Amino acid sequence: MNIQAIVGFVRERTSGAPIARAQVCAYDRDDCVDDRIGEAVTGTDGRFEITSGDDAFAEFVEDSPEVVIEVRLPSGALHSA
Repeated sequence: MNIQAIVGFVRERTSGAPIARAQVCAYDRDDCVDDRIGEAVTGTDGRFEITSGDDAFAEFVEDSPEVVIEVRLPSGALHSA
């Protein structure tokens, strides 16, 4: 089984300061139902890594997933990209 990884950082928009303890979820956007790929919590440096095996991608109908990242900050504010 191959492991797929989505890696990134969550930072404050204006200062660029890292945001720790943010919840990050990755989804494959579909017309009907978005498929959840995985989730992670950012470290003190704002870094996250979401790993998934091939089985998480087995149900994707299209050739490649349209990944959407959703971030819930420690304050509860929700952002997506």
